[in-house]
Amino acid sequence: MVRMRRFSSPNPACPTIKISSIPRLKLVCRMRSGYGDGMQAMIWIGAALTAAGLAGLFWCIRKAMWLKGVQGKPDAPDDQQIQAEINRLIFGHMAAIGAAFLGMGVLVAGLLLV
Repeated sequence: MVRMRRFSSPNPACPTIKISSIPRLKLVCRMRSGYGDGMQAMIWIGAALTAAGLAGLFWCIRKAMWLKGVQGKPDAPDDQQIQAEINRLIFGHMAAIGAAFLGMGVLVAGLLLV
C-alpha cells in the first residue's frame, strides 16, 4: 500500500507530495514548473526553423520545374547558365533539408524536455 503525505511547498502551483514508492516526484514537479518557458521557446524556434526548411524545399521544387520547362524553349539560356542555376539549386536544396532537419530536432528536444 502506498502512503501519501502532503508537505508544504514554496511553489503553490506545484505542491510537494511525498510518496513512499516514488521519491523523484518532487524533482519532476520542479522541472516542469521551472523550465517550461525556455522549452516552450525551444518548441516555437524548432517549428519556425522546420517551416522555413519546408518553404525552402517547395521553392527548390518550383525552381527545378521552371528550369525543366525553360530548357527546351528557343529563347532558353545556354547550358552554362542552366548548369550554374542547377548548382545554386543543389546548394539551396541541401540548406533547406538541413534547416528542416535541425528544426525538427530542436522541436522534438523541446517537446521531450517540457
